[in-house]
Amino acid sequence: MSVSPDERRSSERPVEIGPPPYYHRPDCHICRKQDGLKTGSELLDAPRPGGYIVEGEYFLAEHAPLQESSAGTVILEARRHLLDFGEMTPAELAEFGSIVHRLVPAVKAATGVQRVYLLAVMEHSPHFHLWLVPKKNEGELRGVAYLAQQPPLTASYSAAEAMSDKIREHFGQVLSSHRPSWPRAGKIDPASITFSARFSRNEMRSSLLRLAGKTCPHLRQSLSIHCRHRPQRLHLGQKRRSQH
Repeated sequence: MSVSPDERRSSERPVEIGPPPYYHRPDCHICRKQDGLKTGSELLDAPRPGGYIVEGEYFLAEHAPLQESSAGTVILEARRHLLDFGEMTPAELAEFGSIVHRLVPAVKAATGVQRVYLLAVMEHSPHFHLWLVPKKNEGELRGVAYLAQQPPLTASYSAAEAMSDKIREHFGQVLSSHRPSWPRAGKIDPASITFSARFSRNEMRSSLLRLAGKTCPHLRQSLSIHCRHRPQRLHLGQKRRSQH
């Protein structure tokens, strides 16, 4: 996971912002790679085995460079030129969470590991990208030492391509089994969604007492005395009226 001299210099050039919706910079290697342009970096200009694993509206996932990653290591990068979570829109954050929620188990299933390390620093490439590194169940190295080991982890093109296909397949399976029942991120009108949460006094009291009975008898006794809840109706995007 080293950084080439060319890539290091890219963060020192003047900022030039491209057109919407991605606002790509001509001096950003990740922007240029996404636009199909040469970057001057041997690592980034090399063809990615298996192509894109995930192509979302706001994010792309592909296999990491072969010279510094084991087979199954994935990089998830923003389409738009942005630095970190603080610059993401709500729609981007929603898609990011959805992809990672599915991509991590897909990497685990494809590689057979129990843990996937996540790394995002953007120190020399100021374009958000997250490394998903499968932690092999071998050796003594852990954490940062595993990520920074020398010589770095490597993979052959054929092994990485086969692993990319497996991750893509598992990602699709996870998508189908975890398909959300709500509208797509960015298309939700909060005013149109209502959460009805009617609880009678007896229902609320019974639920709390059952929970307390499993944890602490003293809490159960206290709740049996002080549990006094009125029926309520809660609405998303609508302020609750204060009760006096």
